[in-house]
Amino acid sequence: MNYSFMDTITERVAEVLEPKGYQKQNVETDKDYAALFTGESNAYMVVYNAKKQLTALKVCGMDDGQPDNQWKSISTWIFNPETDGNKEINSIANDFTDFLAGGKPKITNKGKKKNKNSDDGNADPKFFCKRMVNVFPQLKEEIWAEEDGYDPFRGVTFTEEHIVPKVSQLMQTGNKQDIQKLANILNTQYSAGDLSTRSIITIVVLNSIKPEDEEKIEEYLSEDLAKAWKFARPYRTKKVKPEKVKPIKPSMMERLGEQ
Repeated sequence: MNYSFMDTITERVAEVLEPKGYQKQNVETDKDYAALFTGESNAYMVVYNAKKQLTALKVCGMDDGQPDNQWKSISTWIFNPETDGNKEINSIANDFTDFLAGGKPKITNKGKKKNKNSDDGNADPKFFCKRMVNVFPQLKEEIWAEEDGYDPFRGVTFTEEHIVPKVSQLMQTGNKQDIQKLANILNTQYSAGDLSTRSIITIVVLNSIKPEDEEKIEEYLSEDLAKAWKFARPYRTKKVKPEKVKPIKPSMMERLGEQ
């Protein structure tokens, strides 16, 4: 298979990481495609699974100058070389580089014991909502409006008002590729997310799916998320407590009008 599309994505990733001191390493792997970048405290890897048609950006810590191989997925995309092209390549590259330009993942050092009850994820509700743009591009402008109008970002409220209706519509259309893409993002963000993000994914997003549509997404969910959703289902009729509404900031148009 020609992996030139992955070379393009990797080159974009390198443009962000190399100025930060990361070095691209030669790596032998059983994966279909892998590009490794190592830094002082962590390493990033861009990988592609041809069988599942998945491309992912992963991160792990460094131990004695080598990756500790405790890889954690940051973002995962479906890419079909036969039907996808430059538009999808750019979307993936933009997603990866947007995170790397500002992302500071919390890496647990090898051997360090985690507090089982700690809020140990590093992706917050705002980050989760931005990942959902990969499935619902129209969310981008809605997120901008939310950021411009409220501080802090209202993760629960935004999800209920803007994401849930789109998920419901997707379930009704039954587009398998987009449903799988949605599930992949939910899997990744549930694994990487903080407690608020995990609650939003299970109690707000997944519990909004009608029982008759559940099978359409269940087969694509990770074991951890499927199990968490099982325990969240009894809360289907209960509303998640919304954020305390802070004073709305003047919109950009209003601020310009005051000048």
